[in-house]
Amino acid sequence: MSQEDSETRTKCSITLAEATDRGMIFPQYSTPPEESTCEFCQKPRPAHGLMHPLFDDRMLMWFENPRPCDCAEAVYQRERDGAAREMEEMRRVEADDARIKAERIAFLVSTSRIKPRFADKTFTTFEETPDNVRALTVSRKYTETFDKREKDGKGLYFVGEVGTGKTHLVHAVALALMDILVSVIVTNTIAMLSDLKGTFGDSSREEQSVFREYQKVGVLVLDDFGKEPPTDWALSILFSLINLRYEEMKPVIITTQYSDDELVNRLARKGDMHTAKAIVSRLHSMCYLLECKGEDWRGKDGS
Repeated sequence: MSQEDSETRTKCSITLAEATDRGMIFPQYSTPPEESTCEFCQKPRPAHGLMHPLFDDRMLMWFENPRPCDCAEAVYQRERDGAAREMEEMRRVEADDARIKAERIAFLVSTSRIKPRFADKTFTTFEETPDNVRALTVSRKYTETFDKREKDGKGLYFVGEVGTGKTHLVHAVALALMDILVSVIVTNTIAMLSDLKGTFGDSSREEQSVFREYQKVGVLVLDDFGKEPPTDWALSILFSLINLRYEEMKPVIITTQYSDDELVNRLARKGDMHTAKAIVSRLHSMCYLLECKGEDWRGKDGS
């Protein structure tokens, strides 16, 4: 209670004895509490109530507890009780904040499209080796400094042979980002293109609406880039999506097993070499390059 509030309350309050001496009119719905004595100094603690600010002969209500004692011990106890109440309120607020955050994370995970097989692919469960330690270190650092990476529109570009931990790492990054309330979609280009193609003729899910999900999500993770079917439509969609996210400085995370030349050739199997090169060029401009090396350890429960 502020000093001003305390002074106002004192000014507008009156004890039972004072009210009786003045012959005040008491409200029928309010009766004074029993008087008591201070547990520390044994001085009387009279009942007190709120008098009418305009009419001295009217009592508005009685306070539930007798007037506090002003002895040092009583004042100290009230201060301790007040501090304890403040601490309890802080704990309650923190618990509410934690619950709300947990609910938001659960929602982000449920809409991230992460498959059950990869739900436990965290940094903790990643098998570190001399070959992949740099990729692991940079991935961790990326999530820890994501505010800066997001501002710069920077993502990650993992390249390496099958089974060298690329998929595990991108899922670890995605889960860590969602833990700081960043929206993420984790998919592969084949599934994404299939999702878009599935909107043809469907009035409830227009292609543009689904496309915008991939365009606007906080971080888009495309696993196994280069495995998509080599059609003109697919190449056009990929270029549009990558280019829009490039222009809007929205991070993309890519994994691929192909070198730049191999990836360009796979994307341009229908002959559009220019667009294929533009896609690969933008990805490198948007992302930090990470090479994943080592033996194929999928057989050892890796990914």
